[in-house]
Amino acid sequence: NVCIIPVHEAFTPLLAIEKLQRLDPTEKNNCIYFNFTASLPSKKDVDQPQDSETEIGQYSVLMTEVYWFLFSLVGMGFVEDVETGESFRLTGNSDWQIFVEVASTEEASSLEDFLQRIPLFKYIGDKREIQSTAKFDVDKDVQIVCKYLKVYDEVGRHKNVLKIDELAKQNAPKIIAEGRDLSPEECHRLLDKHMPEHVKERKLMQHLFVKYMKRRCEVLEKCPGFMYNQGGGE
Repeated sequence: NVCIIPVHEAFTPLLAIEKLQRLDPTEKNNCIYFNFTASLPSKKDVDQPQDSETEIGQYSVLMTEVYWFLFSLVGMGFVEDVETGESFRLTGNSDWQIFVEVASTEEASSLEDFLQRIPLFKYIGDKREIQSTAKFDVDKDVQIVCKYLKVYDEVGRHKNVLKIDELAKQNAPKIIAEGRDLSPEECHRLLDKHMPEHVKERKLMQHLFVKYMKRRCEVLEKCPGFMYNQGGGE
């Protein structure tokens, strides 16, 4: 049960609270994922010095608002939007996990800047620097996705869709249930080949790609027309 909250220029406490309210408080394992796409503006990306100062000022206002939101949520277990009265509370009957991902920049350590602006996390939580190029841990979800990607490569492509009729004629077994596990090296090769370039740039996007593909593969696994249709291809 995961709630992903993007933190960018359009962030507001109300939007974040509305996302949090969709979590099921009766679930034992709830995860809140803050994905920071907002970063300190680079002076080389703007034409005029005054533009840079304006963007830095806007960024500072945003980060101050985010700081108080996170302080209330993590420190007090309760957040409220002062304009609407909408609120959210961390219930005591769930094992809450909170993750924060901060994008790296070329000019300076974005983690350093983040900790200066959100000092709460200087004192709590594990801080790890993860390169976007670091290899994925090959778990069960990755195995499911890669088994399908392997078949996708072997059978061939037709308008960017698996040739379902070819698999049907082969009376293909269930790929997930009966297919052998692939080696970590083969999984990494398949992911690198099929993962879009913009997805490779962020670990969160890579994670979401695998989760999405896994759900689609499980749908195909349960589809009789995909696995066992012996008629002509559609």
